[in-house]
Amino acid sequence: MSLKTFANKSIRTLLLCITAAVVLAVAVPLAAEADTGRKKAVVLIVDNIALQDLSYGNLPNFRKTIDSGGVGLLNTRVQSYTERNRASAYLSIGMGVRTYLDTAEVAAKNGKPLGSLYEITVENAADLREIISRDFSNYVFGQIGETARQHGFRTAIVGNADTDREMRESTLLATDNKGKISCGNVDEDLLIKDEKAPWGHRTNPERLLADSVAAMENSDLIFIDFGDTARVYEAQQRLGLKGDAFREAKLRALTNADKFLGDLLREMDDSTVLAVISPTPPDGKGASALTPIIIYDKNTPVSGVLVSDTTKRIGLTANIDIGPTLFDRLISVESNPAFVGEGISAEADNDNLNTVSGSLSRFIHLNRSRYVVHGLYTFLLVYALAALFMPLTGRKVLFKPRAGRAGALMVLALPVVVFVVYSLVRDISAVRYYLDALLTILITAALGIVLSKSTDRTLAGMAALSLAAAVFLVTDLLTGYRYIINTPLGFDNVFMGGRYYGINNDCMGILLGSSVFALFYMLEKFKIGRYLRLVLVFTAFIPIILSQIPGNGSNVGGTIAAMSTAIIALLALVSHYPVKKRRLFLAVIFVFLLELFIAYLDYLFGGQTHAGKVMGALISEGFGSKFMEVLISKLTLFAITLALPPWNALFVVQLYIYYFVIRKQAAGSSQVREHFPLLFRAFEVILYGGIIAFLFNDTGLIATGLMFTYMTMPMGVLAVENDIFDVYTCRQKQRI
Repeated sequence: MSLKTFANKSIRTLLLCITAAVVLAVAVPLAAEADTGRKKAVVLIVDNIALQDLSYGNLPNFRKTIDSGGVGLLNTRVQSYTERNRASAYLSIGMGVRTYLDTAEVAAKNGKPLGSLYEITVENAADLREIISRDFSNYVFGQIGETARQHGFRTAIVGNADTDREMRESTLLATDNKGKISCGNVDEDLLIKDEKAPWGHRTNPERLLADSVAAMENSDLIFIDFGDTARVYEAQQRLGLKGDAFREAKLRALTNADKFLGDLLREMDDSTVLAVISPTPPDGKGASALTPIIIYDKNTPVSGVLVSDTTKRIGLTANIDIGPTLFDRLISVESNPAFVGEGISAEADNDNLNTVSGSLSRFIHLNRSRYVVHGLYTFLLVYALAALFMPLTGRKVLFKPRAGRAGALMVLALPVVVFVVYSLVRDISAVRYYLDALLTILITAALGIVLSKSTDRTLAGMAALSLAAAVFLVTDLLTGYRYIINTPLGFDNVFMGGRYYGINNDCMGILLGSSVFALFYMLEKFKIGRYLRLVLVFTAFIPIILSQIPGNGSNVGGTIAAMSTAIIALLALVSHYPVKKRRLFLAVIFVFLLELFIAYLDYLFGGQTHAGKVMGALISEGFGSKFMEVLISKLTLFAITLALPPWNALFVVQLYIYYFVIRKQAAGSSQVREHFPLLFRAFEVILYGGIIAFLFNDTGLIATGLMFTYMTMPMGVLAVENDIFDVYTCRQKQRI
C-alpha cells in the first residue's frame, strides 16, 4: 500500500469517526430528552377511609385503579403511641419521618394570583419550623416540597376540607421549608352549599377538577384534597353523626369521590402517575389504623400488591414511604437521604384486593393471637417457676417434681409449637383463631406430659425443643423470613409501628437462649474434646449472627446481642468458671466498635439498612444532636417497656433466682455443677448475653425475659432433682 493511499484511508477513517462522534453527541441528548423517565405525580387524598370502604357501594373508578394498579395498606402511625391528630399525620408524610404536633392548627391561604390558580402560603410555617427544630432537630419541615424545589420541580395543592373551621393540613404535604407552595387553590370557592352534607357544604367537583387540571399543566407534584370524606369523619366525631345517617353521608362522599376520580383519570396523560391515599384513619384503633393506598400508572396498567422494604410484608406500606416513592419511583430522581422510609413498589397479583384484605385479616389474627400466646407463656412460666423454685421460700412444696418438670418443658415447647402451628395456617377466619389457640395449648401440654417422665428425659426433651426452635428461626431468617413474621411470637404490632427490624425481641431472646442451651447440652452429653467444642460453637454461631446483622434488616442492638453472646460462649469454654468480668467488658466494647464499623460500611456501600441510615445521619447532620435524638428516643421506649408488666417482673424474678442458686446456695449448686459443668457455663452465658440484650435494645426486656427461661427452666429441673435447696430449708426451720 502506497503512502498516499494509506494517508487517504486514514483521513477518511478519521473523518468517519468524527462524524459518528458528532452524530452520537447530538443524538444521545435528544434520546435522553425524549425518554428521561421523568413522570408527573398526582396524589389524590380521600381521607379517613378504611380498606373495606372501597367495597362500599358502587365505586367503579376506584375499582378500575385497583384492577389495573397496585393496592396496599398504609400504616398511618405518627410518633405518638397514644395520641394522633390530622396535622401530625400530614406532617409525618411531608417530612418523611413520623412526627407529632401538639397543635393541630395549620393556617394556609391563597396568595398572589397565577392565572386561574394562586401561590399558596402556610402562614404559621415559622411556628411549625420552631416546633420541628425543637423536637426533631435533625429533620426538615416541608421535606417533600424542599426536595422538589432543589430538583427544580414545582409542587401544587388543590382542595379544601374546611368544616366550621379551617382544615388545610394537606398543605403540609406540598410546602417547602419556608411554607411556600408553587401554585394551587385552598380557598372556600372550592365548596358549594349542600344542606344534606355535614356542615352544610361539600366539594364542588367541577371547580376542583378545573383547578387540578390547571395545576397539572404547571406543576410536577400535585396534591388534591377531595375533602368530603374528612368532613364526614369530623361530623361523626364532633356532631355525633352515626347510624344510618353516618353511613349514608359516607357513601355519598365516596360516590362523589369516585366520580371525581373518573373525571381526573380522563384528564391525565400517560406520563402521569396517580396515588390515592388516606393519611388519617377512620379512627385510631386496631385495623382501621391501616388505610388503603393505590398507585396507578396509565402507561403500565398491571394489577399488583404494594410492598415496601420498610415493612417487608405483603400489602403493607408506611406513611413515611410516600416521600421516597414520589421521587424514587415516580419522577425518577434520587430522594433526599433525610427520608426515613423506602420506595413503594408493586408485585403482580391478579387478585390484589383480596390478597391485601387477606393480609389485613392475618394481621388482625396475629395481633389477637399474640396476646393469647404471651398470656399462655406468662402463665406457664409463673407456674414452672413456682413448681421448681418453691423450696426457695423454705415452705412446704406444693408440687410434685414431675409437675415442675412438665411445666418447664411446656415453657420451652411453646415457641416451637407456635412456630409450627401458625406457619401452617392458610385459612384466616374467626374459627381459625380459636382453633390455633386450642391446638397450641393441647400440643404444648402433651409435650410437657410425655417428655417429663424423668430428669434425663426432661433435659433431653428441653434440648431437642431448643434445637428445633433455633434451627427454625435461623433457617427462616436466612431464607427470607416467610414464616416467622406470620407467627404471634415473630409478629410485630403493625397497627402500632409496621416497620420491620429483622428478628423481633421475642424471637431474638428465644433464638439466643435456645441456641446456647442446646449447644452446651450436646457438648455435655457427648463429652467432646475442648478444641472441637470451640470449633463447633464458633461454627454454630456464624449463621446465628448472620441472621441478625443489618443486611438482614436487623437492628444494631440485635447484632450486638448475638455477637456478644457468641464471644461469651467461647470465653466460657476456654476460661475457668466463672468468666472474668474484665473479659466480658472488653468483649462487649469490641463488639460495639465492630458493629459501628459495619454500619459505616453499610452507609458507604450497602443497601442503606436502618443501621446505615442512622450512621449516615450522624455523619451528615452532626453527631451531637442526632446522637442525642436517637438516644432519647431509645431511652423513652426503654423506660416504657421497663414499666409495663409482665416481663419486667419475670425478668427480675429470674435474675434473682440465678443469683440465689449460684450465690446463696453455692454449696448445693457446686455439687451439681461438678456433674454438669458445661450446663452451668451455659447458664452463665445466657445470663450475661441476656443482660447485654437488655441494655442494647430499646425493648430488650422482652428478649431477656424469654432468653432467661432457657436458664431458669433447666436450672430448676436440676435443682429439684439434686435437692440443692436443702441447706436453705433447714436454716429456715432452725430459725422457726
